[in-house]
Amino acid sequence: MNRHEVLMAILDMVCRELGQDPEEVKKGSRYPDKVEARHIYFYLARQHSNGYNTKELGRSLGKDHATVIAATKKINGLMQVEAGYREKMNRFLVMFSNEFGINKPMPKVEPIVTQRAALLIAKNEELTKEVEELRVQNDYKSEQLKEYMHRLNAVEAQNAILESQNKLLKDLQKQN
Repeated sequence: MNRHEVLMAILDMVCRELGQDPEEVKKGSRYPDKVEARHIYFYLARQHSNGYNTKELGRSLGKDHATVIAATKKINGLMQVEAGYREKMNRFLVMFSNEFGINKPMPKVEPIVTQRAALLIAKNEELTKEVEELRVQNDYKSEQLKEYMHRLNAVEAQNAILESQNKLLKDLQKQN
């Protein structure tokens, strides 16, 4: 097989697995399923085969080298943050190895995911503490508010008594 035939065989394998028509994927459609097929093709051909540069890969589907670089970065990024995507790419690599006899290991991405998870857990714990402190403050303020309302009601009741006593006094003074 010549170089172009190998690239088209990689594309066929990706499209077969994703249920896509290779001709539709080559057309440059921006539908997400077509874009994903192109990205996976670029990733596999670039990262796990020998001698294909970004310019050559881009030309194989009518794209430029920057598209290949962006696609490869995107796949790497998805594998770092989504375990399901990492598993999907592992399946592609097994198929790739079986069909083409090229066996390069999947890059390790667990540490990045683990570090991110640890940071998120620490932030979650910090926010949980802040929420609890605010609840305590809120409970204290609620108790203070209840006390103030109780005092206000007592003062209003006393004012009402004083007003009625003043009225009685005025009425008595008028009678005298």
